Amino acid sequence: LLVADTEFLPPLAEALGRSGTVREVVAVCDPLGPGPDFIDGLATISYGELLARGSDEALPWAVADELSTISINYTSGTTGKPKGVMYSHRGAYLNALGEIIHQRFDPESVYLWTLPMFHCNGWCTPWAVTGIGATHACLRMVKSGSHTKEEMIDAMDEVVAQVERANSVVLRVRGFARKREPRRESVDVHKIIRESLGIFRTETYSHDIKVKLDLCGGGPGKRPRLHVLADTILIETVLVNLVRNAIDSMLAKERGKRVLTVRTECTDRRIVVISVEDTGIGLRDDVMDKMFDPFISTKPDGLGVGLSLGRSIVESHDGRLWAELNTDGGASFRFTLPVA
Repeated sequence: LLVADTEFLPPLAEALGRSGTVREVVAVCDPLGPGPDFIDGLATISYGELLARGSDEALPWAVADELSTISINYTSGTTGKPKGVMYSHRGAYLNALGEIIHQRFDPESVYLWTLPMFHCNGWCTPWAVTGIGATHACLRMVKSGSHTKEEMIDAMDEVVAQVERANSVVLRVRGFARKREPRRESVDVHKIIRESLGIFRTETYSHDIKVKLDLCGGGPGKRPRLHVLADTILIETVLVNLVRNAIDSMLAKERGKRVLTVRTECTDRRIVVISVEDTGIGLRDDVMDKMFDPFISTKPDGLGVGLSLGRSIVESHDGRLWAELNTDGGASFRFTLPVA
């Protein structure tokens, strides 16, 4: 079954004639595109006819082997020598989730496609954009004139912001790994917390995780500021990893008992304590002492670098990162930062 935009069906004619595996060709007509509604002789059915075949019954879904290959992506990369990358069910799933975090997609993101989707092995990015509920945009939409100038400017600004944000994370973490000093300045740690939690908005909603904020100086209707001396990108990296771990820990708990709490406490020593608390499965005694060591992970697919990197980042800010077991279940990770 081949699903194709009608604009691109004519160039496929020769390939379809030689193919012995394509049984049906589904024509998709984009109202913004130059292609016709249907192409007799090439298309077998329209996309609407394909949808009409469906039913409301859920399809059975099972993967016999999550490591089996689902596609081979060929790309020239930057060397000009074609090479193939095999995608498995598990690898594509993890890559898509990694793209959401790495690119910092959220439901408000707009991703502009200016290159083919296969470029630089980017097939998992479409799944990431869709998975987080963001918006795909392409040059056809830009050229169509169907959107106002203000709408397109907003979309472009969002695209630029996403690119710059992802680039900043990569450069800053790489620089830190090379022993460069963090760019510490006076920043509002409460703003960093809100932006970090925003990355997980869709995920916490879909998993029925209640998110609570208990911020120093806060209260009903208040958005208090609390300035610390920190590198925003690096501290956000720490928070995102801790929140990620907390969410993973709570997925084994039944719905209705999953609570993620992020709080700040101001001490009289000009130190702020930031806590990420969960109601998950807690921590085993045998990993409490070594969980901050490199390459130690309690997750089947974990690399064991998140907590180790997090502790190094916090210590470079003259702070401390540690873990505690909660009396009513779950765990808390706390770290300190100096007040600006």
